[in-house]
Amino acid sequence: MTPGSLSLGHRTGCQASLVRTLSAAACVLAAIFVRISSAVAQAAAATITLTAVDAARLLIADGQLDRAEQVLRQQDQRDPQVLFLEGQIAGLRGDWAAAEQRYRKILDDHPDLARARLDLGRALYEEGNDIAAEWHFRRALAEDLPEPVIGNVNNYLESIRERKRFTFDLAAGLLPDSNINRGPSAQQVQLFGLPFVLDQQARQKSGVGASLSLDGEYDAPLSARTRLRSGVSFYRTEYPGGQFDDMQAKPYMGPQVIGPWGEASLLGFVVKRWYGNADYYQGAGARAELGWNATRHYRMELSLEFAKLHFPDRDFLDGYQLDLSTAHTYWLTPSTYIRGIFGAGYQETRLSAFQNDYMRGGVGYGHDLPWAISVYVEPSVIQFWFDGTTFGQVRNDTFVVGSLTATKRNWDIFGFAPTLTVAYQRNMSTVDVFSFDREVFQLGLTRRF
Repeated sequence: MTPGSLSLGHRTGCQASLVRTLSAAACVLAAIFVRISSAVAQAAAATITLTAVDAARLLIADGQLDRAEQVLRQQDQRDPQVLFLEGQIAGLRGDWAAAEQRYRKILDDHPDLARARLDLGRALYEEGNDIAAEWHFRRALAEDLPEPVIGNVNNYLESIRERKRFTFDLAAGLLPDSNINRGPSAQQVQLFGLPFVLDQQARQKSGVGASLSLDGEYDAPLSARTRLRSGVSFYRTEYPGGQFDDMQAKPYMGPQVIGPWGEASLLGFVVKRWYGNADYYQGAGARAELGWNATRHYRMELSLEFAKLHFPDRDFLDGYQLDLSTAHTYWLTPSTYIRGIFGAGYQETRLSAFQNDYMRGGVGYGHDLPWAISVYVEPSVIQFWFDGTTFGQVRNDTFVVGSLTATKRNWDIFGFAPTLTVAYQRNMSTVDVFSFDREVFQLGLTRRF
């Protein structure tokens, strides 16, 4: 074999090997191409399915509010997700009244939904209803919220404090009362250790009356952190015949300091009360108030009041009264809270038999139920210790009260909601003539929060 023939055979073998390699590579590429083509075909054939709520959410994010609204109108109008998105659409359009309505509908049946409560607070804030907005913002803070959200809520609360000017509250109702004169039901009582038969006029009387309470205040800004408060507190209860009508007016004025921690006020006031449509007492005094937002869950309110009183037709009651009151509210959840009420005081009178010290305490529990019903129950007790003797006996009174109030949140009557209060009162005195029982039912209207 010549070298030339060897060289030719070698080249032929190399070419065959190269052909086999290229063929294998082509097969691999073909397989890859087939797989890619199949995947592309499957992706093209696949469809993404969205719920109507998700579709509406995407449309809102894209600014297509009308199309989102059309989608939501065809859904269950009781669905909280549908109501929430409709509230968002209304808010984006600046229709805060409509947004408020949607968020309230959510909370009617789902009072623990903090997100809906936050957005309701925002809607109320934009409408200028600061009292209700603050109420819902503080309740929402009872939820475990992210820090940025907490900061945002606090900014709203700070803005409410800064822009607050005029506040107004009113409650009115019918007042069926088993004991309008707080008289004893017994026909006979012990006085000076002897039995006495009570005159019919002195005994328990029932009746149906009407009640009205009104509070109005204007806060004039003095600086960024100070206000001048001026307002009036008024109440009246009226019964047939007028003999047991009760009315009081109390105008006041004084400076207030505000801050993220809360507020503090020092107020001067005058007061006048009528009973049976005749002058009962008049006077003047000072009152210090403190509201402290200790935590997101807990708020404390404290007041100390001194009043000098004059009784025109009963000057033996002339003197002064000193009263200390505290209220402690703790929000367990956005829909549930507990409240502790404590206080003490002293009343000095010319006649020692009516001079007394007293202490009071009570516990309240409030809860928003589904069906748009809110309930609040509060038992309380006041203990009086009187100086001297009355009808030959040392007088001590224990006044016990239990009350239950139910409010229908979704019944809006010109910005007020209907309430029903059932209360039982019992005064147990060591002097029989001052002991009485009383059942009170009040059907009325109160500010809607």
